[in-house]
Amino acid sequence: MSEGQPPQPVTEQPKRDTGTIVKVIVALILLILFIIFVAGNSREVTVDLVFTTAQVRLIWVFLACALIGAVIAFLVGRPGRRNTRKYIKELERRLGERND
Repeated sequence: MSEGQPPQPVTEQPKRDTGTIVKVIVALILLILFIIFVAGNSREVTVDLVFTTAQVRLIWVFLACALIGAVIAFLVGRPGRRNTRKYIKELERRLGERND
């Protein structure tokens, strides 16, 4: 640094949330195990639907169940995320009022 120049601000790299990293790793492991399981079970089966029956490969039954489960998990977790966002906005509003 030369004299007369202001010091450069030190920027820290954002730290990754360890919990999120662990969740992603566990999810990837489970996904790999699921893919191996599905690939090994590809024979045709009879599926009883509400009004009819169908002959489909077991792989499609597994994938449909996984998709339905993912949609349900997303919908169940969604209100919690929405409430958390509202709570954060309320706290930020209160903090802003205090600082004014």
